[in-house]
Amino acid sequence: MDQTDGTLVLLESLAGDMAMSKDLSHLLDQFKEGVGQSCEIRKLQAEHIKSVSQELIASWKEEEGLSALSQPEESSEEDTYEVTNRINEVRIRTEEINKDTKHIDEELKSVQEEKIHIENAQKQVMKNNTEKIPKFNHDVKLYSQVSGIRWQYDCPANEVKGFICNPNGVKPFSLDSKQNSQFFITNYLWDQMEEDW
Repeated sequence: MDQTDGTLVLLESLAGDMAMSKDLSHLLDQFKEGVGQSCEIRKLQAEHIKSVSQELIASWKEEEGLSALSQPEESSEEDTYEVTNRINEVRIRTEEINKDTKHIDEELKSVQEEKIHIENAQKQVMKNNTEKIPKFNHDVKLYSQVSGIRWQYDCPANEVKGFICNPNGVKPFSLDSKQNSQFFITNYLWDQMEEDW
């Protein structure tokens, strides 16, 4: 199309320079019309070829789709090898996922068992808080009233310290549990109480 336009320009310049006659001018006009018509025809042909080729491609794809559904394609060795490798990769990945799932299930079961154990321990502590501690406090108060022993709780852990109250007075005591046995401490306190009765 560019060559045609260039040719037209060249012919027009030749026609103008030579001052040709009307016949030559008329021929030039006819030539321009012919070139214009041929360009139009070429455009129409190109569009027609494009639409026909698109229709052919669409019908070919449709036929290929139908034939693929009706008959399996023959695949090459490379395609078979690739599909086999892909299937193996998927199978390996599935096995890994199954192992991970099994491991997570085991951990979950272990955590649930631990949760149950902790809940049971918590229930036991709550039971102790609501039942045993008040009973223990009651027993300590009762023993203190009956025996007259008042314990000093702010002393070191290895020291048994306090005082014994009786109608005759107050007797302090301080014994080291590392140096004296529990049996000795108990007998000593009983002896101190009996002296006053």
